[in-house]
Amino acid sequence: ELQYNLTLQIHTETLELLFLNTEFVRVHELSKICLSQINNILNQVKIYEIKIITYFAQLQQQNAIDTAFNFLEKLGLYVPKETVEIENKIKQEEEELELLLKNKNIEKLANLPRLNDPYKIAIILILQRIVSSLNTTNSPLFPWVILIQLNACIKYGNPPQAPLIYSFYVLIRYGTKKEIDLGYKFGQLSIKLIKKLNSIELEGLIIYFYYGYTWHWNNFLRDKTAQKQLLYAFQEAKDRGYNEYSSYAILTYCFIKLFGGYHLKDVNIDYAKYVQMIEKLKIEYSFNYGKICHNIVKELTQEDNNLINISNFTKQEKDDLKKWTLDNSEWLLSK
Repeated sequence: ELQYNLTLQIHTETLELLFLNTEFVRVHELSKICLSQINNILNQVKIYEIKIITYFAQLQQQNAIDTAFNFLEKLGLYVPKETVEIENKIKQEEEELELLLKNKNIEKLANLPRLNDPYKIAIILILQRIVSSLNTTNSPLFPWVILIQLNACIKYGNPPQAPLIYSFYVLIRYGTKKEIDLGYKFGQLSIKLIKKLNSIELEGLIIYFYYGYTWHWNNFLRDKTAQKQLLYAFQEAKDRGYNEYSSYAILTYCFIKLFGGYHLKDVNIDYAKYVQMIEKLKIEYSFNYGKICHNIVKELTQEDNNLINISNFTKQEKDDLKKWTLDNSEWLLSK
């Protein structure tokens, strides 16, 4: 058993290194071998996490979603499939969340007991890995995946991943003043829980969500606190191997500079610098997103042209559009 555990650890760490070094083909090859040899389903969780984020990095969103949902069903979580069923499940989770939060102080959620059930934690880990794929493809299952994590925390206790779960709330609820206030409270709760739950590994992600999504509902967009924190989140997430969220943090930093009214030449320099850094991480979605925004900024800074040309596509852009359409990357198609 000792030899098995050591071999498992070595292979898992090798997979992580292959992912960080963007050797994605080898990730899929080795993960297939590992999964064929691992009988304990809980020992398969980390392998599946790496497979899912690799698919996302390659902009293979549907493969990421299918891989995750197939494994979740093995873990005991039924995933609704038909549109009407999905809508009913979302409504049920929303109603349950409302009941769970009734007469509750959001800050007091920090005092919930610790969740230690390994199967529930395994389900949460896999759900967290597909949030981006579901979000960027506008999947109807996106709010359901967020809500079942939130409700699990409040019903069963806070797992180590709780700060990230509470951060997710703002992704699905920020349309009314009441929802904005609730999202802000959940954001503050997430920051508080980093130390309380010793979730230091997730710090960069939590800071990204808080200062990228929540902070500006109650603070001036040009307040440099958010910019400093997002730069920190970029490096912190990158150092921890969360390349996906590292790229989100720096894109949000550039977005704030763009919409905060900063000089476009400075914004152009930022985009040029950070899009190049994202390209090295090989997170295709983020690279393409950054490239689109950078091209808009470059068009806006053309001093010799009074009109912004958005109709003439290059061959590469046409190829990109075909690929994004096939993979249902709706967020990229809408830019």
